[in-house]
Amino acid sequence: GFASSTLVWSKVFLRLAEAGFRVIALDMLGYGYSAKPKKGKYTIAGQAKVVTGLLDCLGIPRAFFVGSSYGGAVAATIALDYPDRVEKLVLVGTVNNNRPLAFKLMRVFGSPVVGDVVSPLLIGSRRLLRHRMKRVYDRHAWVLDERRVDARHLPLRAAGTQRAIIRTVRGWNAERISRDAHLISQPTLLLWGENDREIPLADGERLHAEIPGSRLVVFLKCGHLPHEEYPEAFTNVVIDFCKAKSA
Repeated sequence: GFASSTLVWSKVFLRLAEAGFRVIALDMLGYGYSAKPKKGKYTIAGQAKVVTGLLDCLGIPRAFFVGSSYGGAVAATIALDYPDRVEKLVLVGTVNNNRPLAFKLMRVFGSPVVGDVVSPLLIGSRRLLRHRMKRVYDRHAWVLDERRVDARHLPLRAAGTQRAIIRTVRGWNAERISRDAHLISQPTLLLWGENDREIPLADGERLHAEIPGSRLVVFLKCGHLPHEEYPEAFTNVVIDFCKAKSA
């Protein structure tokens, strides 16, 4: 996801591997511990190209794609632009329009002058990160601990990550996901938190109505990251979906 890393999947990918899947969890370009090139293409389409390039390097012609938030927009773009690579698609609280750009922090990051000066200070603030994490989780008291905050904070201190975040915001264009959702032909599972304050459930309901044959599962009393708040239930739903025979 945006400004995130594979840490948010740490509660589920071993469970998925134990269920018999080969699991590849990646930090997107510019995030986590992946490379952060100055001339990287920090756009949804650019990230989609990087992911398919990774599959080429690994000799994987086709896969199940599970994407959360901004990563969901990348996964949906792969389904649209590289349909033969996607066996099934799982979209979790997926970014699907440009409304997140209206958030105060996003407006700061997008400001070409003020943003260049202020954004690195905000991105590198542990206090602000902790505040943001409390907003993301509905049951934050259950999942938010200081070690987890420290682990999320460490990559954000890197100048390369801060640059990637700023460039991602300034290159943000997710309207296509909603506009072309009806063209997604792969079996699709939508997973959403009932109380998602980042990407509201109404967005998931709209995608469900647009994507032919899609299924929507809503996690009650849950925020933006159901795979962190309800890892066991999340994993079970994904396993059942991926193992089910397509109609």
